[in-house]
Amino acid sequence: MPSRITSSDNDSDPGASRLMTQREVADELRVGLRTLARWRSIGFGPPFCQLWRGIRYQRREVEDWIASRERHPIPAEQPENTMQNHSLADEQGH
Repeated sequence: MPSRITSSDNDSDPGASRLMTQREVADELRVGLRTLARWRSIGFGPPFCQLWRGIRYQRREVEDWIASRERHPIPAEQPENTMQNHSLADEQGH
């Protein structure tokens, strides 16, 4: 049986649709199997498929879920006096 399942021969990354086990996903996310199960029970975490008696995840879905959780810090506003100090230094040739 092949180790990779692809949705199309035209996919640029055949590994992207490979099915992952719960253990592989837990390891990837650095969480325990119980945490992953709890996430499924509350509708959190990457989408999954129930196949026969096992739970599987598509790699692409896991990667998309991780990307959707990405947050970027909001830059803090610089205090006005910092900006004034830069202006004074520029005027003084520093």
